[in-house]
Amino acid sequence: MIAVFSSLRAHLLGLLICAVALFLLPGCSSARRIVYTQAAPLASYHDIREGIPFRRIAMLPLCYERETGNSVSSDLDGAFHAELTKTTLFEVIWISRSQMEALTGHRQISSVEALPGGILAQIAVQSGADAVLFTDVTHYFPYLPISVGVRSKLVDVRTGEIRWGFDHLFDSGKPEVAVAARHYYLANSQTNLPVSNDGNSVLQSPSRFAGYAAWETYRSLINKPVEHTVSEPCISSTPSKVVLKSAK
Repeated sequence: MIAVFSSLRAHLLGLLICAVALFLLPGCSSARRIVYTQAAPLASYHDIREGIPFRRIAMLPLCYERETGNSVSSDLDGAFHAELTKTTLFEVIWISRSQMEALTGHRQISSVEALPGGILAQIAVQSGADAVLFTDVTHYFPYLPISVGVRSKLVDVRTGEIRWGFDHLFDSGKPEVAVAARHYYLANSQTNLPVSNDGNSVLQSPSRFAGYAAWETYRSLINKPVEHTVSEPCISSTPSKVVLKSAK
């Protein structure tokens, strides 16, 4: 009986060792067989005329078209600021909500509302920035499937002209968005988990998905269209300007 029990225990132990070995083999992980291809940046408006390059920009706090909690605002502000900084296109000066309130009397300003007179000049003096970046959260649904709407504009402080603009709704329920979000998360996450990291957690976490939306938004700054391109409907030869209220 003892011999039979020992043989059975040895057999079970061998099966367990084989199962663990198969589980840890790189080729056996389904996550490692998934190949995500990076899509081109989404279409965005670019002012393609020659101009003075921006070396430093002031990033305003995100403007929420619907009321959100303070913790949500803080998480999304941090995610968008981090992704813009990662582009290394400019030196980014963050303007806090308390600084915005001191300058304008408001803790946030939308890119589509009339600005207080002299606000661009005030921000330029305070931060030394060449341009001001407005970013609006036009839609935010933190439940599955998560979706985030983003509208953003980069405004020249000297002329008030919009040099770059972006407007898009990121819906994780769409397969192509889900694949792109997984690609972003797998490429940027610091996790060292051995297996089963297929990137799906980005589709279940509002803050992680917001990071993906910010990455897609600001990476469109990198690929500026060349002049004389006529196939891009987002390019306009007529520069837009922000609306400034008259100073009182």
